[in-house]
Amino acid sequence: MIGMIKIIVVHLLLLFQRRLIMARPKRHNADYFSHDAGMRNDPKVKALRNKFGNDGYAVWCMMLEVLTASDYFTRSIDEIEIEILSADFGIDSDLFTEILSYMLRIRLLQTRDNCEYLSQKLTDRLQPVTDKRRNSASKGVTVTESTQSKVKESKVKEIKKSTKRFKPPELFEVKAYFCEKGYTEQSAIKAFNYY
Repeated sequence: MIGMIKIIVVHLLLLFQRRLIMARPKRHNADYFSHDAGMRNDPKVKALRNKFGNDGYAVWCMMLEVLTASDYFTRSIDEIEIEILSADFGIDSDLFTEILSYMLRIRLLQTRDNCEYLSQKLTDRLQPVTDKRRNSASKGVTVTESTQSKVKESKVKEIKKSTKRFKPPELFEVKAYFCEKGYTEQSAIKAFNYY
């Protein structure tokens, strides 16, 4: 029985070494992109917004999402893909095609081979993520660093306050409080007597 387990373990190790079994498939996309607070003020984005309004800006942001989730941050867009994306974005396909063409003209998007769409600026911004993946794969060591920004965790120190038993206020305290809030002394006495 132990001999059989050793054989299986050795066989699995050989498969891992030959890369026939991989612990995790290689990724060529990202889960997020950095949306700058001033993205709408970029001159090219302003031109897009000026021409197409919020529809243009919405299509731009959704295209960034699509490209970020796509392998190598590029997307092949043909007539059928235009129909699919325009339906997904909730926009008429003719308007989507017009916006896409304008984004190419002002160089928000670029093409390779007239069908592969990409944003060079997005690709450049995501380059550190792909570099980190490539470096960790070549070293054969898993990277424990996250590709997402780090947020320092802080522990909240609980301060225990000694709780005192409730003691109802005196009449003079109630009068002072009511006067401070603009009420009459008579209403303070009524409230005090009520409770």
